[in-house]
Amino acid sequence: MTDEVSDEVNVEASDEMIAAPVINYYQVLEVRHTASADEIRRSFRVLVRKFHPDHNRTQTGWAERKLKAVLAAYKVLRDPAARTHYDARLRTAQETSAYRDAPISARATSPGAQASAVLFDLVNGRARQAVKHFEDLTKADADFTLAKYLNEKDCIDCKFLLAEEMERQGKHRRSAEFYMEVYDAHKRSPHMKYFVEELRDRIRVLYWRHIAPDAEPAEALECYRKLLRLKLFRNHRAFVLKKMAERYFELGDLDRARTSLREAFTLKPTLKGAQRICEKLGFPYAA
Repeated sequence: MTDEVSDEVNVEASDEMIAAPVINYYQVLEVRHTASADEIRRSFRVLVRKFHPDHNRTQTGWAERKLKAVLAAYKVLRDPAARTHYDARLRTAQETSAYRDAPISARATSPGAQASAVLFDLVNGRARQAVKHFEDLTKADADFTLAKYLNEKDCIDCKFLLAEEMERQGKHRRSAEFYMEVYDAHKRSPHMKYFVEELRDRIRVLYWRHIAPDAEPAEALECYRKLLRLKLFRNHRAFVLKKMAERYFELGDLDRARTSLREAFTLKPTLKGAQRICEKLGFPYAA
C-alpha cells in the first residue's frame, strides 16, 4: 500500500469484528457520532497512513492491529445502510448488555419495554422473531406505535430494520410504509443523501413491481401518488404517470387519464409502452 490512500483501498475485516457491537467504530476512526461521510473518509485516510506498518517498523504487530480496526470501522461507517444497522446495534448493546445473549421479549412487560425488545431482537440477529413480536403488539393494541416508546433515532432505526425483514418475508405493503416513513425522516438531511437514494429505490420497486400491479385501480393510484412524492428520475416519473393514466381510464375518469398521460409525454416524449392507452384516449403515439 502506498501513501496515496483512496476509497478503493481493499477494506478487509473479519465478520467477528464487524458483528461486535461493543466496539465503538466512531472512536476507532476518531470522529463524532454525527460525522458526515466526508469527515469519516478524511479521518480514515489520515489513520491508514498513521498506522501503516511501513511507518511503524519497530512495532508492526501493533500497527497491523490498529490498521485492521480502522479498516473494519470504515467498512461499516462508509455505507449508509450498514451504518444505520451499526448505530442501532451499538446503542442497544450499550443499553442492554446484561441481556445480550437471550431474547428480551419474554422479560419485557411494559409497552416501552416491549418496543425496546423489538429493536433489541432486530439488531441481534432475531429479525423474524422481532417482526412477529411487533405484529402481535399491534394486534393486541391498535394504538401501539414505536414512536410512543422509543426516541426518534431508535424509532427510525427500528422501522428501517422491520421494513427490511418484512420485505424479505414478502410483506410488501407494510415494508413500503415503513421505508417511506424512514425516507421522510431523512430526506432533508444532506449527510444522508446516499441512504435516501437507496430508500427511494427500495420504495419504488416495492410499489411499482410488487404492490400496484395486483391492486384494484383506486389502490394502485394511491401507490403511484406515493411514488410521485419521491424524487424520481424523469423516465421513472413518466412511467408512473402513464400507469396512472391507465388506472384512471379503468375507473372511467378520462379527464384525469388524459392529464396524467400528457404529463408523462411532457417528461419523456419517447415514452415506451404507451400505445394502447394512447389509442384508448385518442392521443398520438410516436414512440
